[in-house]
Amino acid sequence: MATMQERIVQGDRLGGEPLPADLSDRIVTDARLTRKIVSYQGNRKAPGLRWMRYKEGFSADLVRGLLEEAGAKRVLDPFSGMGTTVLTACSMGIESVGMDVMPVGNEAARAIIAVARDVDAASLRRAADRLVAHAASDGPESRPFPHVRITRGAFPAGTEAGLGRARAFTAGIADPALRAVLDFACMSVLEDVSYTSKDGQFLRWDRRSGRDVSDRLRKHVQDLVPALSARLAAIVADAGALRERYRGPRPVVRTVSSLTGLREMQDGSFDAVVTSPPYANRYDYTRTYALELAYMGYGEGEIRALRQDMLTATVENKPKGGAIAAAYGGGSALPARAAGMAAGCGRLQEVLARLRGDIKSLNNPQ
Repeated sequence: MATMQERIVQGDRLGGEPLPADLSDRIVTDARLTRKIVSYQGNRKAPGLRWMRYKEGFSADLVRGLLEEAGAKRVLDPFSGMGTTVLTACSMGIESVGMDVMPVGNEAARAIIAVARDVDAASLRRAADRLVAHAASDGPESRPFPHVRITRGAFPAGTEAGLGRARAFTAGIADPALRAVLDFACMSVLEDVSYTSKDGQFLRWDRRSGRDVSDRLRKHVQDLVPALSARLAAIVADAGALRERYRGPRPVVRTVSSLTGLREMQDGSFDAVVTSPPYANRYDYTRTYALELAYMGYGEGEIRALRQDMLTATVENKPKGGAIAAAYGGGSALPARAAGMAAGCGRLQEVLARLRGDIKSLNNPQ
């Protein structure tokens, strides 16, 4: 019987056409692998993982099934997103390392780990109450939102003032773990309280932002104080379950490109890899998560650099050949070996040839 790793939910057709004969016996339909299992939807009610709507993730149940079949003792996720792999591994007593060049999901994972292991529940509850009160006060906006060009006009004036007060409060928290959790709570509601809506490759904007956009988006913009109160209440409510669930080996979460991060590790460090690699699409997550990146202090230049570090096919993204050569050094044969493997893969070359033949019909030649 095929293992879960070998099954995908596509049946016997691909892109509306019958599968080639050499692939038809390698794909098995598994009714258990529903959309809820292979997407973030399965995490919507999971303690910790429910705090942020991270649509690029997959469910903890999927990871658990894979790790149970693998019998892994040390697992790696080189594109770890919100950390579902490493958190699930921790809950199973498995050592784990996750890395992702995008810092937003990493902050979510670190907040979950901090609530599970580093923050006193009573202190968290008191600090959460004080944060909400500070955001709701009439005090000065002493730490304004650090806008970049793409985020200006994202919030109603009252919301932006409240965010400035909230940021000032969290900056004064001495305990770094508690400060990280409160900062994450603020960051996690930015879309809810803004005139923006995440839509895959970019942010959609409501015209109330003052931008010259269509009337297609007319979203419900939540007030900051109730939105932040609800998120902090969820965090506090989940604290006990997280302490019980994540008592295994502490996960390692790194904000680094796997291109360079993996080069720092010794061969044989892991016996399993669970990941969802970036698609070769034109999604630019530095735009999708622009509000969160700006909140974290990423400026214009840092966001541009991050965009180039990511594996995407946006019109602004440059080929990675030079970066790969630099990461591996002139004396390594691995880049040429990898290129040779790609060139010698008949199925891959067949797909690329078909794309090149239809290039004029693609909305992005990249």
